[in-house]
Amino acid sequence: MLFDEPPKKRVEDLYNFKEELEQLIETLRAGTRLTVITGLRRTGKTSLLLTALEEGGFKHVVVDARILAQHPTISRKDFINSFERDVNKFLTREKSWAKKFFDRARGVRGVELFFDPLPRISLSWGPTLGESTDLPALIETLGKTAEERGTRVVLAFDEAQELRRLAGYNLTKLFAYIYDHVAGVQLVVTGSQVGLLQDFLGVDNATSPLYGRARVNIRTRMLTAEEAEEFLRIGFEQIGMRVEEKLLAEAVERVGGIVGWLTYLGATARRRKRFDKGVITEALEEGAKLAAKELENFLFYRLQARNRYLTILKYLADRGKARWSWLKRGLEVEEGRSVADNIFTNILVNLVKAGYVAKDVENTYYIPDPMLVHALRLNLVR
Repeated sequence: MLFDEPPKKRVEDLYNFKEELEQLIETLRAGTRLTVITGLRRTGKTSLLLTALEEGGFKHVVVDARILAQHPTISRKDFINSFERDVNKFLTREKSWAKKFFDRARGVRGVELFFDPLPRISLSWGPTLGESTDLPALIETLGKTAEERGTRVVLAFDEAQELRRLAGYNLTKLFAYIYDHVAGVQLVVTGSQVGLLQDFLGVDNATSPLYGRARVNIRTRMLTAEEAEEFLRIGFEQIGMRVEEKLLAEAVERVGGIVGWLTYLGATARRRKRFDKGVITEALEEGAKLAAKELENFLFYRLQARNRYLTILKYLADRGKARWSWLKRGLEVEEGRSVADNIFTNILVNLVKAGYVAKDVENTYYIPDPMLVHALRLNLVR
């Protein structure tokens, strides 16, 4: 149902992403080595990925990097434990793969194999890199097993930009190795902090291991006002709740066209068993708290310039849109001193890369997430 909050896995629950879904399924069926899915937070990237994997019948391992988002530094232990957990989910689903996969994996450094009663693996993280699990060899084993079965495995990293803080391991080297040498494994990465994801992958950076590798880019989008109203209308019909059309228009005006926030609004109405202005306000206030927490995570790593980031964001939240020069002037007025152009530009670029600020065709900057605007206006981030 549209108002179910977990990421969608069925095509009937994925609203109006037919084109993107077909493109992703066709891309994976074609054996594309690297697929990159980007879009603002809560615009359906994970749902698009999971639905394509289920609809297309693709064997898959999905590593959820979101659970590592609050780690200041991601250790090799954190990453390998997460990878182990997601590979074991795959083995639980695909029990018929276990014997051949285990036969191949027995010689891989840092891997223990168990049947008790379900097949599972245990991976070593150290204490040194040379003693930890040989991930390239393990993934190559997975790819060889897939090839023997006449298929491929999709290895996906959800919100992959979070892994840029991984210490003691170069993931882009691993990605490049898989791309070049493991024909039985296809890579998919998703990211809501688009610029940070691009920096992490480095496909356009001559010093990156992934430089020059071809990829398919798929982008999710915000819904138009008409689509957002239709989304809510269908969702309320599914849960048997009659609503006033004028309330749908008001909700979309206040919440915007980000499908995740519309889902949150619908789920709130379902829990409250009513849909009125009070429910809209409640969803806005609770959603603003979530948006504020995500911004706090971003600012945690930028303590020295924290106040400057907040000044720029609050300026935009109050005014809606602003040009580079207006924003810079606003920061200087707030601080009572001049700010060097390059320092200001670096801060603004970081906000754009992280998806908190966007630039339109008229070269004016704005905050694309209405919930974040609401959080800033409520002074939830200080």
